[in-house]
Amino acid sequence: MSGPRDKGSSIPFSSGFQDSSGGYLLLPSTLLHTSLMSTAWMHSAILLGALALPWGGLSKGSLSYEVLPGDDGQISRMGEHPLDRVALLESAWNSGQWEEALKKYLELSEELRHAASYWIKLDGIETGTSLFEPIRDRAWRHLRDRMAVIDRPGNSSALEKFFPQVDRLILICTVTGMPLPDQAHEIRSHWKRRMELRRIVDEWFWNLEDAFLKRDEKRAGNLLKNRTVLPWLEESIDQRIAELLSESQNRLHEMIQEARWLGQAGRVLDNCQRLSFLGVETADSTQAAAWALKELKKQAKHNLDMKRDSHALLQMSRLVVEDELRSTELESLRQQLARPLRPQILRKGQPLPRGQNQRHYLIPGVASVSQEDLADPVEPSDTFEPVGRFWSRSPGHLADAKRWVDLVDEILGLRQRWLNSPPSEAGMIRDRIEFHTTEALRLAERLESHPARRSRLVWDQTSKKSLQKSVRVTLHCPVTIFSDTGREIRTAVELAQTLQPQVIEGIQLPVSRFQMEKVERQLLAQLPGEIERLAHRWACDRLEKTLSKARRLARGGAPNSALELLLPALLGAGNPGNRLIEQASADLAHWSGLGGPAVLMALGRSQTP
Repeated sequence: MSGPRDKGSSIPFSSGFQDSSGGYLLLPSTLLHTSLMSTAWMHSAILLGALALPWGGLSKGSLSYEVLPGDDGQISRMGEHPLDRVALLESAWNSGQWEEALKKYLELSEELRHAASYWIKLDGIETGTSLFEPIRDRAWRHLRDRMAVIDRPGNSSALEKFFPQVDRLILICTVTGMPLPDQAHEIRSHWKRRMELRRIVDEWFWNLEDAFLKRDEKRAGNLLKNRTVLPWLEESIDQRIAELLSESQNRLHEMIQEARWLGQAGRVLDNCQRLSFLGVETADSTQAAAWALKELKKQAKHNLDMKRDSHALLQMSRLVVEDELRSTELESLRQQLARPLRPQILRKGQPLPRGQNQRHYLIPGVASVSQEDLADPVEPSDTFEPVGRFWSRSPGHLADAKRWVDLVDEILGLRQRWLNSPPSEAGMIRDRIEFHTTEALRLAERLESHPARRSRLVWDQTSKKSLQKSVRVTLHCPVTIFSDTGREIRTAVELAQTLQPQVIEGIQLPVSRFQMEKVERQLLAQLPGEIERLAHRWACDRLEKTLSKARRLARGGAPNSALELLLPALLGAGNPGNRLIEQASADLAHWSGLGGPAVLMALGRSQTP
């Protein structure tokens, strides 16, 4: 029988004495009734040290006390092992695991949450007060403090990994129906926006640092121009950017001085341009750029006088890139310097030009068309083919059926005889009936499993089919190429197409003359395109050979000779393909020291006016 409860406590006791103040006293374990011990969730006495009683005050820790709930219903609502679960909450809180403590608290039942405020001692929380709000606020404040610590330059990935814990705290409070911290959604939105901006700043700085490390001043300059749209930049980032700019500026100034000392005007202009990409222009760089332009003009004039047109063309092209000349001034020099690699195709009846020994000529001959029957296919060895099946009554099945009918008749006769026989013969007749019955059942099963009809495949001799032959139509055109040295090279262009006999309604028709003439016309129409492709391949082969020869000269210590050899060939190659153009342009830019834009301008392939 439960006693009355104290106003300040929701934990009733099943036994004990009421004092004069209306509170409850705990009894020593020796005075408690033994029958209550089997239903209590504490099966042994617990030595309580300085136990906080529900009505206030502390008990002496030297006595052994039993705390018994008021009824079994309240015990079941607390769940299994309530003290162990409460101890996990106390351990998590006192060890500084605030988020884990909140999780353990929300896993407790409603009755156990209130009881836990009296049973455990949490640092910083008074006994008997509600535990949820202090635990929730401490976990929320801890998350915010950790995010503030993580929010540092370069820590965007760590911030993104930690941010789901904020969502987790909000989620578990929402799922358990508990109130959220003050302004939880506003704070979450703030940190989410902060995380996105941190990622933007970090990615911008990583790209900028990568551009400086790869010495890509153009990309670095573009990134620096976008600096104003960034939400913020810490002082440490500003200091690092200033260091990178200073290192790059000093290195470029040293390279400018070195190139000027070596007399390499192209390198001076390239390094000055790289400085301008970074937005840095000093008096030294301006003076060096003016010297380089003056030197280029002087060298171009000198090379024109000395008939070194390739060097002059590249230097004038660099002046065009620097807006010191007009591009139209290069056209006449470009045409004069070009050495055509693509052979000129001379049509039928066109005479061979005289006095032009630097050009190759391609002369196609008279095309001829031939038809060729392909080898006969292998004929089948058999002249018979199946024409159907012949069905007949199975002899075995027929014999079994007759035997089964005879057995049934004999069984019926023996049955009639058995009914009229004396007792001395009845046993033998019954045995014969059983024997015949067994035999009849065996035959019936075999009749059921084996079909009554059987079939055989019927073959018939057929007439030999006439197999038509395939026809290959071949066009042959001889081609003669005259090189610039007078060498005569003979080759040919061949086109072929195979015609198969048609099969209409099971009848194989031979290849008609009309089909062969149609294919001949198609091949003749393709011939001019094949001749053009032959001329293109010839030009590409000549350019590859010239490029290989120029590289050998450059490796041998004669880059100027390699340049004079390769540039005219590249100008006269037409359109050999992007791969060869890129390789040859890179080599020319390296040998001349004037840069890739100047080479493209000299070749007439620049995308700018």
